[in-house]
Amino acid sequence: LEGTREEVAAISKVVPSAQTQQLLGEHALEAAVKSELERAAVIHIATHGYFANDLDEDLTNDSSRGESLGPRQTSSMLAARNPLLQCGLTLAGCNCDVWVDANGLPVDGGQDGYLSAEEIMGMDLGKARLVVLSACETGLGNIGSGEGVFGLQRALHISGVKSTIASGWKVDDRATQQLMTEMYRRMFADKLTPADALHAAQLRVLRQFNPQTGQLDERNAKPAPPYYWAAFSLSGAF
Repeated sequence: LEGTREEVAAISKVVPSAQTQQLLGEHALEAAVKSELERAAVIHIATHGYFANDLDEDLTNDSSRGESLGPRQTSSMLAARNPLLQCGLTLAGCNCDVWVDANGLPVDGGQDGYLSAEEIMGMDLGKARLVVLSACETGLGNIGSGEGVFGLQRALHISGVKSTIASGWKVDDRATQQLMTEMYRRMFADKLTPADALHAAQLRVLRQFNPQTGQLDERNAKPAPPYYWAAFSLSGAF
């Protein structure tokens, strides 16, 4: 994803390096990601989020952090009649027509680069106190009568995650980088709770983000529109 390497680099400057493990690019394979997820206390995921509500968009388009699945992936998911199969995260190798391992042998569907909400629900993420989904529309899902929203956040909480932060619409890449960096700085340097850190970061982006430069500027006289700072919300333990 365009901008995510810069986002990770900026966040790493405000988070103690001894406590971090990064999986970037081709290293973010599904098996590796699953393994790290079950060991981490704070998880930051910056990748495409998908929600199967539009069959015409191309998942491999790098211009946005949120895409809809292509017809091949979506048709099989919809056939399953499971709302937790209709949303998830894309990882390295997701845009390959045939998935093979290091020896060139086909891999099973559980390692195809698509980490669905249903797969997440079956994991043990009890060590994670916070998962941040720095992607578009990761807070969306299907609404079940009397059941609430079936989506990524629900799956993460069922798997044991204490708190999640996800977005409600397609986010601006540069504003998200600034927001996330400020949020982690507030969490680790100022010892704020995730909810308070997110709130403080949103206020700073509201007051100082310049859409023209993509930077925070204390001299910025015009508040940034909600599109740039209000997409992310926290659920779970505050």
